[in-house]
Amino acid sequence: MAIQSANTGTDFLFPKLHGRWAEAWTGERLGSLLSGGMQALGRALAPWGVSVQHRARVQKELTEHLIAELGAVRGLLDAAASIFYGAFIHRYFLANLKTLLRRRYQESGETDVEYLLVQSPQLPALPVEVMVSARTVHQFYRLIPPLPQHDRLLPILVELDDSHDFLVAEARIDALYYEWFLEAAAGVRRPARATALDLVQTEIDVLNLIMALRNVVIYRLPEASMERLFIAGGRLLPAPAAAGLADARTVNGLLAGVPGEYAQALSAVGPRDLYRMDNALWQLAFRRAERAFRDFGRPAASVASFPYLKQAEHLNLNRLFEGLYLKLDPAVTRTMLVGV
Repeated sequence: MAIQSANTGTDFLFPKLHGRWAEAWTGERLGSLLSGGMQALGRALAPWGVSVQHRARVQKELTEHLIAELGAVRGLLDAAASIFYGAFIHRYFLANLKTLLRRRYQESGETDVEYLLVQSPQLPALPVEVMVSARTVHQFYRLIPPLPQHDRLLPILVELDDSHDFLVAEARIDALYYEWFLEAAAGVRRPARATALDLVQTEIDVLNLIMALRNVVIYRLPEASMERLFIAGGRLLPAPAAAGLADARTVNGLLAGVPGEYAQALSAVGPRDLYRMDNALWQLAFRRAERAFRDFGRPAASVASFPYLKQAEHLNLNRLFEGLYLKLDPAVTRTMLVGV
């Protein structure tokens, strides 16, 4: 959806974004929800239209709120920064597309698929019923709204139609997305461009490392298969396979090829639970975004980093809800939170 953008200037945006972040559920405020339990979380999320009464809808409703908040900021930005925010938001459209693909090839129709999709005027509309019932992959493809890299999506869908290999299909869709996202970051005006590129490239590194860790712990795929699952364009790992991530067979072996700051973050938690290693990487990415956001000498950096801070808040609230729902020990839930 086209969004009318403005050019309100850093002098206006910097205090506005910092005011929004001051009201975010982070740090001690987030900790108060953990100690207050499900009732406290329910009261906190009710103004956002999020109900904790229905587990299946919490993540969807939190995502819809996140998109709405980023969309409100997007309307204040110049054209280039608006494109960057639009590219950030676009990941949730692709999540919807992946849900439809899974319904088409894998899952039963017991749950209304539209119930699972994120709804937002910021996202292109999908003709869900027609797509689910499309007889051929080419019919399905023609129903997808025009996307960046649209023509390159068809070969991915054709391969998926033959192989039903969702791991590869989703990785290839993600690779297309981040190629476009990097272009959007590179188009941001110079004061914020370096931060935008840095944070997108760091996110790519984190996703690639998580994929490599999952292969070591769970998938055990051969090197040739793993090479297809990586995303190009990372900050310290622009070519993950060349760094040995594809052929690692142990966590320690993987760490041997990982650049310093990532190796330090992973070594600090040790080769224990996979989720702890994942979380250590997201902690690193969050702290990098937070430092950029709080760099008063570069106020334009706050524009590029704000979506990443809000994404961390979104992740934390989802994890907090799950911890409370499953009645986990609060100390365990706290280890799942980013930036706390």
